[in-house]
Amino acid sequence: MLYGVLAFITVLIAGSLIYLLYRRTLAKKIKETGIRVRGIMVEVVEKPALARDKLAGRIYLPTISFFTTAGQAIVGTPVMGFKSFDEVVVPRNVTVIYDPKKPSMFCVEIE
Repeated sequence: MLYGVLAFITVLIAGSLIYLLYRRTLAKKIKETGIRVRGIMVEVVEKPALARDKLAGRIYLPTISFFTTAGQAIVGTPVMGFKSFDEVVVPRNVTVIYDPKKPSMFCVEIE
């Protein structure tokens, strides 16, 4: 029984680390190749420890509203949240970097 619990915890931790690495890699790629536009932070949700983007502490996931260069309205959550509450004052102007192939995948830079 104990080995089963330890194996489950190990798989859970490994899965979380792999998912975090995937999200960070995705964010880096979007920042390098994405299109930059202005947006606005309209809401913030606070997630507790073991949220999908961070293994411990709190993560703040903002809701961002922006328009693509083609005029498509997007409202959503960026691929990575923020660790500091100071970064998530609402409303706040932000720079959005989005994937031109899938605009709902985007990152945010605080201005």
